[in-house]
Amino acid sequence: MRDELVQSGQLALESDHITIRQLAEKYESLKLVPATYQNGIKVAGRRSVGPAISALRNLVDGLGDRKVRGLRPSDIESYKVKRLSEPVEISVNLSAKRRKPGGPALPKLTLQRPRKIASVNRELELLRALLNFAKGEGLINVTPF
Repeated sequence: MRDELVQSGQLALESDHITIRQLAEKYESLKLVPATYQNGIKVAGRRSVGPAISALRNLVDGLGDRKVRGLRPSDIESYKVKRLSEPVEISVNLSAKRRKPGGPALPKLTLQRPRKIASVNRELELLRALLNFAKGEGLINVTPF
């Protein structure tokens, strides 16, 4: 602990109590902001923050109460397996052409399909960015990635 205090300062020692949820809130307010343009060129922010915020919510739901410093590679792997095993539910509107004129509206169908690996990888990519942000802020020394 003394070596860590000398290397990283007091903030590193106080970061023992910071959860993924708290880190995600700070990251969202600083990094997940809409793009800022000057003369038609993006100079800051993200062009599309919606998908990143959605992925961040999934990370917080799965890992939110875990301490940032207590996160291990095995935790990340178990999160990945859990997300891949959860199916995706899709609501489908039946075509208006199938409905009889003047008839009742047809109900929506709910279909399930397996979650795509690319979707989970995007969430893990955001988790990596979140942990690199924590490392840059001096909250952790190494990331579990």
